Amino acid sequence: MSDTQEGRCAVCARVPSGTRTRLCVDHCHTTGRIRQLLCNRCNMAIGLLDENPVTLASLARYLAKHAEPSAPMRHAPERARSRA
Repeated sequence: MSDTQEGRCAVCARVPSGTRTRLCVDHCHTTGRIRQLLCNRCNMAIGLLDENPVTLASLARYLAKHAEPSAPMRHAPERARSRA
């Protein structure tokens, strides 16, 4: 799985570094089905949002609504977006 993802997080496309150098095996807590490999930050974010895509979409809208006009929106690298 790591080779398929080129050692990158399936969400943000970052290669883990620092103290967290391994990707987490993400899985559905309801079914136990393994999804993909994620960096610790993305894995924690999904868990903190109770794996709820509606909450995640609401959070994304909230951040976009309150983005500073002078600050460019940061997007995930093209590689991560194309895998979603």
